[in-house]
Amino acid sequence: PIIHIDSLDEPVQLDKFDVIPYQQWRGLRLMYKNEDDGHKYFEHLNSTIQTPLEALEILSIWNEDEDYDPEEHEPPLSIHLQGGDLGTLSAWQMPNLTCLELRNVVPLAPLQCGNVTFFSFGVLDKESNEGLSLGAFRRLLQSMPKIQKLQITLTNVEGTFDDASTPPPALPDLVNLELEIRGSTTIFVVNRIMELLNTKELTRLALKLLPNVYVKESPFDDWIMAVFRDRSRPTHGEYAPYIKLIDFSLEVQLVEGSCKAFERMFRAMPDVRNVSLVLPKNINVFLTEQMRQEYVLERLRSMQIMLPMARPNDFSVQFAYLNDF
Repeated sequence: PIIHIDSLDEPVQLDKFDVIPYQQWRGLRLMYKNEDDGHKYFEHLNSTIQTPLEALEILSIWNEDEDYDPEEHEPPLSIHLQGGDLGTLSAWQMPNLTCLELRNVVPLAPLQCGNVTFFSFGVLDKESNEGLSLGAFRRLLQSMPKIQKLQITLTNVEGTFDDASTPPPALPDLVNLELEIRGSTTIFVVNRIMELLNTKELTRLALKLLPNVYVKESPFDDWIMAVFRDRSRPTHGEYAPYIKLIDFSLEVQLVEGSCKAFERMFRAMPDVRNVSLVLPKNINVFLTEQMRQEYVLERLRSMQIMLPMARPNDFSVQFAYLNDF
């Protein structure tokens, strides 16, 4: 069974943990709204559970609703697990855990789950993320060396990851990255996250760029430059940081992008076969004559372009450019 504990809209109910013996849990999905509730849960679990948790395959810890919409509600402050709560979680031996989801709940220490293949990590915080360091996040990633798919969501993340640079963790099996950048997240934060990833081994990249309505200057170009920079070269030139990428998808809302940003993006993936773009109605897809002459996207097999907010005629002026390309 998978145990679901949700106290976002209900009082803390510790007795739910005891309905089924923890030795039989295949999954634990824990949702709570603040550190006080979380402390009650971890205190109870610490007194109940003896590891290893042999049956546990799925662990989700959230402090936000699954249907949370940052455009309609203020995001909850992220919870940094510390002290006894962190000690409890980091002490759990989870040898068969394959799926770990941490949504706005941030452990600042390695975990004992070396067989995780899918890791989802999200931070939603308009305030300074005190204590969230690049080194701590690296150590967390390194404790899961078999990750194949990594999902990262950053919403309004500004004052964090400001410690010294650190070498990327060894994640030899990582081939699938889903990166969602929202709100007022800064280019500095995106750069620091990307420093930890070896993009040259990725075969699939799903990228969402969703700024706030009230952002005066478009962050699209800055975010694109940060994600598609080649960090293996001292000059950070426009080379191919996604040399093995086969499938690429991009969703953009509210902003327009420049020719330079699109060109950097497409040049970064010389082997890409399938491209899917979800774009705002006024954006231009820049596929230039120079790119064609230099064989950019020469292995492309399919390109899907969707403009959900546009009328059929809004895109007609670009048909000629696409046809020429």
